[in-house]
Amino acid sequence: MLARSATPARTGEAHAKSPAPRVGAPEHETVASDHAPPGSLPISHDLSRVSVSSRPSGPGRGYQSVTRRAPPIMRGPSAAPIQGVFENASGVRRLGGTTDGAFRVDTPGEDPRVLKVVRDDFSVKASQLGRRLGINTPEVTQVPIEDARGVLDRFKQRAPGAGRPVAVSQPLIQGQTARGRRGGPFSERELQQTGHIAAFDMMIGKTDLFENFEQNNDEQENFDNVMFSGGNVHDIDLDAGIFGERDNARRLSILDEIARNPTQVHPFVKRKVGGLLERDDDLSMLHVQRGMMQFVANAAPNQEEAQGLVDGDSDKERGTRTMLGAFAERSETAGNAVETLNAEIERQTREREERQRQRRLEREAAPARRPAAAPARRQRNRGRRNRGCCTVM
Repeated sequence: MLARSATPARTGEAHAKSPAPRVGAPEHETVASDHAPPGSLPISHDLSRVSVSSRPSGPGRGYQSVTRRAPPIMRGPSAAPIQGVFENASGVRRLGGTTDGAFRVDTPGEDPRVLKVVRDDFSVKASQLGRRLGINTPEVTQVPIEDARGVLDRFKQRAPGAGRPVAVSQPLIQGQTARGRRGGPFSERELQQTGHIAAFDMMIGKTDLFENFEQNNDEQENFDNVMFSGGNVHDIDLDAGIFGERDNARRLSILDEIARNPTQVHPFVKRKVGGLLERDDDLSMLHVQRGMMQFVANAAPNQEEAQGLVDGDSDKERGTRTMLGAFAERSETAGNAVETLNAEIERQTREREERQRQRRLEREAAPARRPAAAPARRQRNRGRRNRGCCTVM
């Protein structure tokens, strides 16, 4: 099982309780190359340890969209007390940036939580799978639908209709959505974790983060489905699960093309991932591709246990199992791609550092600039005054 690390640092009023790979490791750390041969990574390995080296590259609002003002928390009285898991709730408000009916629930003395009323329990299974495979994602738990509708009614929030019979709850991650972090700067850790998430979303059929991202559309909700917090990147809103032969073939072809030519930035990575981050320089995108290949390389040693987390008969779970098996078949090739990417990233990083050093030396060697001469008019006036005061008759 992948090693779990401490939770991200507390930011704002609460913190996430989801695990994050190697949060405690310093970002400037060089990771030793002690992993097993590609394709047979030990189960105890955390995804970040697939990388041979990690160099510093720079310095992660809430669940709702930062461009929409959420309605105020409603605390109106109700005749009936709340029963069940939310009986001590002090306020509820709807969160923007989602179509699935997400609400923030505040309880005195506890961290805020997100409550959603959805169609099925796939997000519970997907969160368990993601956490097992080293993805930063909040732990989603199912709660009684009666408790969920009761607390929403208590605080005068309209719950989704009968077509959504399942209620789930998860910690509210405090941080910034991708909308708030566009353009960076991003650390290498954040870029690699973004790659882990991009590959994981292919596995579970999630389309509303990278897959259907449209450039030049600032109103889309994709920005709100990933969170930057405490130096880590968190995949949230795992309700989707869209599979089909064409969908799977397209996703796997992207991974195969990256594995065959890992040092070339793939168009999907540049347009979709780089477009959403507004950071598509080649070196940053190679970090993302390394993260994607790390995730695929980690599928084989975790396949058996991971399959057991999505063993239901729903289309979403069957589709996820199919993709998990396809990822496992590609683990060895992906491991080789990681090694190639390690060398290329190291080379490009050294070249960038050398260019920066040369520019710094050139600035230091440049002669000091002389003060600008006084304007000619001022000089002429000074000359006239001197002649007037100093002429001897």
